[in-house]
Amino acid sequence: MAIPESPIPPQSIDGISSGITKLVYATRQNAAASLTAGLLARTKGPVTPQQVLELQTDFYNALFPDGQSRAFQAWQKTRTERMAKDYR
Repeated sequence: MAIPESPIPPQSIDGISSGITKLVYATRQNAAASLTAGLLARTKGPVTPQQVLELQTDFYNALFPDGQSRAFQAWQKTRTERMAKDYR
């Protein structure tokens, strides 16, 4: 049985792949942001925007490690101290 020809033009395949990659990245950022928001909702004191961004970065890198990423490699050097922070 012959395989039917794809209705997707070959020049569109790269665009689809790029779109899926962006969607995966956005979904991962959303997961990290949701966990950040959940944790911060339980905090009792004020939190600075910098602390929020650091916490989201911690969640993102802990959930989705990427040894090829320079940002992950830099985070990995300080992860033990950062992951031990108390946000009460």
